[in-house]
Amino acid sequence: MGDLYHNSERREQQIKRLQHGGPGGRLTPVRGPITIDTLPDDVLLEIFVFYRLDLTTVTTHWDLHWKWHRLAHVCHKWRQLIFASPRRLNLQLICKPGTPVRRNLDCWPALPVVIDFRGSPSSGFLYKVLGSDEDNIVAALEHPGRVCGIYLDVTSSLLRKMDAVMQGPFMALTSLLLSSKDRIVPVLSDEFLGGFAPGLLHLSLKGISFPALPKLLLSTSALSSLRLESIPITGYISPEVTVACLSALPNLKTFSIKFLSLTLPDRRSRRPPPQTRVVLPALTEFSFHGLSQYLEDLVVRIDAPLLCQLKITFFHQLVFNIPQITQFVNRTDRLRSLSRAHIKFWPCGLGVSTFIRSMDKGINRWISWLILCSPIDWQVSSMTQIFQQSLPLHSNIEELVIDTTSAPQGWQDDIGAIEWLDLFHPFSAVERLHVAGELGTQVARSLEEGSRDPTMETFPKLRTLTFWSPPKLTSVEQFITARELSGNPVIVSYSSKSWTQWFKFD
Repeated sequence: MGDLYHNSERREQQIKRLQHGGPGGRLTPVRGPITIDTLPDDVLLEIFVFYRLDLTTVTTHWDLHWKWHRLAHVCHKWRQLIFASPRRLNLQLICKPGTPVRRNLDCWPALPVVIDFRGSPSSGFLYKVLGSDEDNIVAALEHPGRVCGIYLDVTSSLLRKMDAVMQGPFMALTSLLLSSKDRIVPVLSDEFLGGFAPGLLHLSLKGISFPALPKLLLSTSALSSLRLESIPITGYISPEVTVACLSALPNLKTFSIKFLSLTLPDRRSRRPPPQTRVVLPALTEFSFHGLSQYLEDLVVRIDAPLLCQLKITFFHQLVFNIPQITQFVNRTDRLRSLSRAHIKFWPCGLGVSTFIRSMDKGINRWISWLILCSPIDWQVSSMTQIFQQSLPLHSNIEELVIDTTSAPQGWQDDIGAIEWLDLFHPFSAVERLHVAGELGTQVARSLEEGSRDPTMETFPKLRTLTFWSPPKLTSVEQFITARELSGNPVIVSYSSKSWTQWFKFD
């Protein structure tokens, strides 16, 4: 909305320029009443530019790609003006579901082409490519010098057709998103794009095998975003090769690597980490999904001084050993001194998101952990291991939310007080504790248990304890009494409201 407001403000300034002429005489002055047919070309062009900005600020969904062709049909003057400024107006031909591409290519000038089957960029949804659309896609790809964006959900058969016509460089290509849920894993050939894509800014491959990807990435030094997701076994890339690829991407801001199944690094070919780590100077967002051993082998080889968002998802393991991940976070200034944490239990796993208050306005800094396992005792055991090995990271947390509003029914009795206390122990600096959902009774019991034994003391700096939407009033009288006697009183409150309506991370 800020961009839209800014554009509206600029339009008001533009109106004044229309009436009085621009500074330095940049716009042609207009005298007397203004009508659409009296506007000079330079003024009319400015209006077209702002019209385009209004649409592209909202979304990049193809339904709102700005429809310049409607303006071009108004009159000959507008048509000439629009086609005389293709870059200023960002004119593109959009190949979307049902588009008659061959006919459009014949009737319009040689404009950049975008093959866009996205439904909504925010949801990541891609329309299924029907048989009638495959010919249109191939027709667009037959113009390699014009295709600047590709966003497709592909089958193995469609990818083979695309691969056949994409054996050479696509010099205009800046964005490539290919996704597949096909049971037969699609494979890109070694000759895809001729192994050369110097203009590529955004690359996303999901569920697709591309053995020659490391070679291609050597030519993409301008790349800003790299997402390798649902990586099949046939598309496995070792940590060493991944780091070698990243070292060739000095402008990379976003990196995501997510494996589809349990894939361990090959210990036989494993090399010791180099004495000098690779620095990723522009990286701000990093997501990982896989086994902890892989991430350990990866982060021991890199530094990311500007990293402010780290999302880690682990498959279930009985034992977690993450010293390198902890050291990596400690080397990253923007991820230290975290102040708020949110532990959320899910039916399929335990998610923990740890947030930091933004020191610079507009920068959201956080770390997120997710363990994929369903038995509650496995969830607690796994996350306890993570917390205990990353004590410096969690020992500064001042506000903690424990949320079980999405947890399945009937799991509470699987965990005893000792297990809960072990989970909470690393959060030694917590002053404000919020408990939501069925877990309230369990937390109360564990706190009561801990108050009986000084060696088991939990949350020593706690000042306030709030139970949100408790199923019943949870008694912590013994805990309160023990804190009062120790000179560290705790205020306990109960709220029938949903904590999400009140609590949010700044």
